[in-house]
Amino acid sequence: MKHFQVTFKPDGKRLSVHAGATLLEAASQAGIILNTVCGGKGICKKCTVRLEPDGRKVLACQHHVTSDLTVTIPPESRFFEQKILARASKATLESNPIFTQNIAQAIPPSQSWASPSTSAPQLWLLN
Repeated sequence: MKHFQVTFKPDGKRLSVHAGATLLEAASQAGIILNTVCGGKGICKKCTVRLEPDGRKVLACQHHVTSDLTVTIPPESRFFEQKILARASKATLESNPIFTQNIAQAIPPSQSWASPSTSAPQLWLLN
């Protein structure tokens, strides 16, 4: 099977990948993690990279390697580890819901709640 050289900028990482591999696969082999919110389906466009020297933008998850390439990965296409905030900013949220929740409870008929003619459970609204 034929192989091609792919170079990733600004990392300077270079590797050989088999023909037909996606740039996403090549980046992964180079230890570069790209944003793939859509799972590599080409929907989110978060893995956009730029091919050199013409600067053409392609989706790394959809572009198959068919020749030697130099690829520039912009910061917004990289997946960075999530970090826990050390300090939080104070924010006040106002809540004005359109709908409220009322809970209904069925109470079985008994001598104290039902009249002699009522045999179905009574429905009481609790607020």
